[in-house]
Amino acid sequence: MAEGQLENMPHSYWENRWADGNAGWHKQHVDGLLQKFLHLLTSGRANISILVTLCGKSLDLPWLCEQGHDVVGVELSRNAALQLFQENNIPYSVSDLGDFSVFSATDRSLKLFIGDVFKLTASLTGSFDAIWDSNAIVAINASDRAAYAKKLLSVLKPVGKMLMATWEYNQAERSRHPFSIPSPTIRELFQESFDIEQLETIDMTGTYFTKKFNLTFANRIVHILSRKVKP
Repeated sequence: MAEGQLENMPHSYWENRWADGNAGWHKQHVDGLLQKFLHLLTSGRANISILVTLCGKSLDLPWLCEQGHDVVGVELSRNAALQLFQENNIPYSVSDLGDFSVFSATDRSLKLFIGDVFKLTASLTGSFDAIWDSNAIVAINASDRAAYAKKLLSVLKPVGKMLMATWEYNQAERSRHPFSIPSPTIRELFQESFDIEQLETIDMTGTYFTKKFNLTFANRIVHILSRKVKP
């Protein structure tokens, strides 16, 4: 299937999914891949700044705080932010900053910027030591992927790292998200600015994922991306 045949999902699609309680991608647990590879993302450092993109109400956010890190999420849906804080009994305040509404925990270093990820800037959030992308890039419209890659680079510190977990399957079998982002696509988007290592490939063939979307095969792929040091 050619890239032009892939469906573009408008902002309203995601907002409506959260409003209708139809966010089937939300995990009821902390992502095991984050737990397994966090030491590589942080390089063993404590109290670093971590951005979680298109985070929804992910339990990864409070878990990262519990590990001693300063955590910022960016998410389109206000409903997702409300659910994260209320369901986890996290006290918070809300303020406006630029084009974003910002939910700030009052008992830990956790903020959610509610708005368009493409409007996020380092002047608003500061630069980050690390970025965790779990099924975020697979939700980005194909025509926006290059801009998304540049956006991540623009908010990452010069020695920053990214941990990225994506799906790989035969894109000809499905035209909608979550899109297939195999290793060659990761390298095409990021290799100019990052050293890229594929950490793990998990065969998901025959699981809920391939059954739900009627796919022949699927893999879960994990990469660590380290910014190249400029000479």
